[in-house]
Amino acid sequence: MSTTALSASTAADTRAPAPRPMRLAAPILMPLAPALTLVSGLLLSVDPGTLSEAELTAAVYADPSHQGLLVWSGFLEALLFPIAVIWAGRATYARAPRLTSAAMILAVPGYLCLAWLVAGSDAIIWYGATHGLDQDLVTNMAWGVHPAFLAALGTFVIGHTLGMVLLGIAAIRSRAIPLWAGIGLAASQPIHFLAGIVSDPAIALGMNTVAGVLTVAGFGLLGWAIFRGR
Repeated sequence: MSTTALSASTAADTRAPAPRPMRLAAPILMPLAPALTLVSGLLLSVDPGTLSEAELTAAVYADPSHQGLLVWSGFLEALLFPIAVIWAGRATYARAPRLTSAAMILAVPGYLCLAWLVAGSDAIIWYGATHGLDQDLVTNMAWGVHPAFLAALGTFVIGHTLGMVLLGIAAIRSRAIPLWAGIGLAASQPIHFLAGIVSDPAIALGMNTVAGVLTVAGFGLLGWAIFRGR
């Protein structure tokens, strides 16, 4: 190894640890966002991948209280996921800068679009269900109120799926977390994506649960790495 490469490697490995507030908050806040997704998928809503748009609206009309909780969960996830991804990048950047940068470019905008999806779809359906509006009208509003909704949906799906794959690979390359956790983090969102196109509700629920557990574990361990100052 050349002197220049050795110096760069040494500088990367001896970088200053994260600020103390981040170190204390990271192992709590980072896994919280995927944990909310996991819990809401298990307890608070039907699986949207197994229903048409009209059937999803009808399911919300049948039990709007659960949809209200889902909107609150989505609000918190939209706040926490971008923070968690950016913090995760701190644990992987030194030894995998290109992979981490690519992951941030994809995943951060993807998760920022989650706020639009919650406000532009979930909240609209909840409002219609709690105010007795026509279901067909509410369905059209929730899924076609503006073309920007489709742009946000595409950015979210592509950005967070590919971004998390790259973040998992960066975690493996940087050795910030155990190998199994990095593989699980990289595989978590492709599993979640496939669950959305599976027609069997039980299989979709199982796949979403596995994806959620893997994401919670990966983010939790990255948060723990930050806490330890690695």
